[in-house]
Amino acid sequence: MDQAGDYPVTVTLTPAAGPRNRLTTALRPILAIPHSILAGPVYWSSRTGGAGLLGAAAYAMAIVSWFTLLITGEQLRGIRDFSLY
Repeated sequence: MDQAGDYPVTVTLTPAAGPRNRLTTALRPILAIPHSILAGPVYWSSRTGGAGLLGAAAYAMAIVSWFTLLITGEQLRGIRDFSLY
């Protein structure tokens, strides 16, 4: 590589020419509803750190896990597997 901006791989893409289906484009926000429920809406992520059902469950399990670690000295396997997920 002689110059700082050179890369060993060059990729050339040609856009697919053809008509676009406007109905599927219009209905895409409906497909975002399950993601918004589980992971939280995109505009909330910057303020709340990715709230949603999964985030709330992870927060609650972290508190429960802390108490089980404090009392028994070991983490429950189900909570550990969920936090690894």
